[in-house]
Amino acid sequence: MTNKDLGRLTVMCVIAAVWAVAVTEGAVNVLSQPGMIDPITPETTLQMWQAEVREWSWYVLGGALLMAFGWYFYALSRHIRLWRSVNHRAAWAIGLVLAGVVAVGGGMQMTTVDGGIEYVYGVYVFHGCGLYYLTTVLCSPPRWKYTPVLAAYLRFF
Repeated sequence: MTNKDLGRLTVMCVIAAVWAVAVTEGAVNVLSQPGMIDPITPETTLQMWQAEVREWSWYVLGGALLMAFGWYFYALSRHIRLWRSVNHRAAWAIGLVLAGVVAVGGGMQMTTVDGGIEYVYGVYVFHGCGLYYLTTVLCSPPRWKYTPVLAAYLRFF
């Protein structure tokens, strides 16, 4: 592993931190609008629900970041000569699917919501898959940088 690899992994962590702060708070604000969710019990306050959404969002984002790290280390472990010879999009897609599975698992752990859970699932899948996609598109190793879907159009360095 080189210093450039450590730099890319650091950038992945920075992207995850910015994503966590910006997207999580935005999602909590959207989901907190009247009519979006129905608490399970009358004793469940909006603050309790928001705290649970934030907590599970962190777990989902952590799982997505681990999947992105897994992709990065998988790519580093494969020695190739030219990026055009790389056809490991299936391995990348498995990471995307696993990030989605972690997100659905986070939604299944919600205990303070009854109605509107589909919105929570949607937010968590967006969190997990979005973070995985963004970090792998922007921070994949150089010879693997065009493996993620649409990376050739989004990555210019």
